[in-house]
Amino acid sequence: MKNITMIFLPLFLCCSLSAQTGNNEALSVNEKTHPNLNFKKSSTLPESRKGLPTSVSALAIIWSDDFSNPSNWTINTPVGTGVGKDWVIGTGGPAGAFAIPTILSTTAANGFALFDSDFNCSYDQIADITTSLPINCSAYPFVRLNFEQQYLRYRDSTFVFVSNDGFAWTKYPVNVAVTGDYGYSVNPENIKVDISATAGGQATVWVRFQFYSPNSLGFGSGCNYAWMVDDVSITELPLNELVIDRAYNDFAYEDGGYYTQTPITQIVPLTFRAAISNEGALAQTSVMLNVKISDGTSILYNQNSAVLPTVAYQAEDTLSIATTFTPPATIKNYSTTFHVSQTEIELAVDTINNRVIKDFTITDTVYARDNGIATGTVTPNSYPGGAVDDARIGLKYEFPVSATATSISAYLDVSSGSGTYAQAKLYEIVSGVYTEIAVSPIYTVGLSVSEWINFPIALTSLTAGKTYLAAIVISGVATGPDLFVVLGADRVTQQPKDICQIYLPGLGYWNSHSVLPMIRLNILYPFAGVSEKTTDDVILFQNIPNPAKASSVINFQLKKNAAVVLNIMDVRGEILVRKDLGMQDSGNHSVSVNTLGLQAGVYFYSIMVDNKTTPSMKMVIIE
Repeated sequence: MKNITMIFLPLFLCCSLSAQTGNNEALSVNEKTHPNLNFKKSSTLPESRKGLPTSVSALAIIWSDDFSNPSNWTINTPVGTGVGKDWVIGTGGPAGAFAIPTILSTTAANGFALFDSDFNCSYDQIADITTSLPINCSAYPFVRLNFEQQYLRYRDSTFVFVSNDGFAWTKYPVNVAVTGDYGYSVNPENIKVDISATAGGQATVWVRFQFYSPNSLGFGSGCNYAWMVDDVSITELPLNELVIDRAYNDFAYEDGGYYTQTPITQIVPLTFRAAISNEGALAQTSVMLNVKISDGTSILYNQNSAVLPTVAYQAEDTLSIATTFTPPATIKNYSTTFHVSQTEIELAVDTINNRVIKDFTITDTVYARDNGIATGTVTPNSYPGGAVDDARIGLKYEFPVSATATSISAYLDVSSGSGTYAQAKLYEIVSGVYTEIAVSPIYTVGLSVSEWINFPIALTSLTAGKTYLAAIVISGVATGPDLFVVLGADRVTQQPKDICQIYLPGLGYWNSHSVLPMIRLNILYPFAGVSEKTTDDVILFQNIPNPAKASSVINFQLKKNAAVVLNIMDVRGEILVRKDLGMQDSGNHSVSVNTLGLQAGVYFYSIMVDNKTTPSMKMVIIE
């Protein structure tokens, strides 16, 4: 039984972890409730606690195999056996309709083991590949199986079986923490399995890899993605190896995920936790979590958790820090370093996974959950029932302080089809009901290029304590075969499972989704440049985004009905863009500005209301 300190961390995460029991793959809550929602065709790369380089230079290598000699392995398929339904040893990668990338293992050129479930698609699969000869581990009481893999899960489980007599087999589940449509965060991914209980000190050891997806798993089983394995070894287990499995920056609410960018008005106290495990052969003592926060110049926060006297062999635990950190009300970048330590000394190579770094930024206007790096793509059109107009994908945002939304930004991938359409919508979520409260103009996808697109919406009030969904609606599917709007996806940043949402018109409701789309929500900056003469007439706000690339949105607020003119000037004060907006009613207004005609550089803009001009605001244009 796990020894829990403070609070145990549930591992149900968007772009990360879930749970599995026995031979049955755990489905998400939404998939259990709505089995007709087929989440097969995603291409997700989550952060993985096992995706660290494996070095065994300081440990005894008992046995290794690189699949260069197929006779070293015996292929046996208890269910679905036959040509094209077994493990294959060779250099060819997956060939199914939804083939994942071929493994880039250390010795891939010599061959690797592949079970191509998607290509086989027999709907009833249990496939084994086993070492042909026994391995002698008699000199080592604690041993570890290491291998490189490339894997993506759908409705399947993956296991290692170990035997010390060739008859009785002990099952070791692998990829347990991988949810459907997840798998590879790096290629290859290095997996380590402690098999001491079966193989330690034994003179005859056999190893088996099993892909498990029989009909008994229900809908979608037996037609999954693929599992590739290479460069297998058995080494002695290090005596001391403490690992941070997960690190949490909790923003305002527990398990709410952390924001990579937070507007200055939404700053809240942050709390810190980490899930740890002992993957060494000995108990670890005086275990403690330290968290430091730096702004690049100095350490602003340096706190320790309570000390765990002992973390036993193979035990897991949770460490929390009681002291919170509230970022200063300054626009700045921060880096959070989580580090777990103990009395025992680890091998240098094993200290890599004692440390996790998570960055975040306090911004003027931008709310974001992604890290800004597209490591994949996501589109509703990839899902059965999603290749139709009005399919949607979105992200939830919570507001501890009331604010005003101005626009939604999304990263459109180069694979988006020219002539398709995208539109942003903002929803308020109350008791599971999604109510549309704002909508942007429709954006027509032009030449294929990966870039951020800003979707302006009318200024919309957001209430403190409520949850909102920033979503992209996709249309124009009928413009041509396989022409879709595709968003960039962040496959690394971990978020709770309910943060990512998808809407398929055939279902008619929003569902939890397993991929983190790069969608951001922008709000008004709290400070405005306003002259004394015009304070009673107009408030002018900072443009969004700033810097701007192709377009930007300028928001202003009128105290009364007035004739409005927008001017954009260069550094010399020469007016380059003049937009006569005519008579406008009192209230909040937004105007979208096409900046493609302006060279990269610094510009200024102002609003003229009834011949009175506001002080100018600075706008930066980038290429």
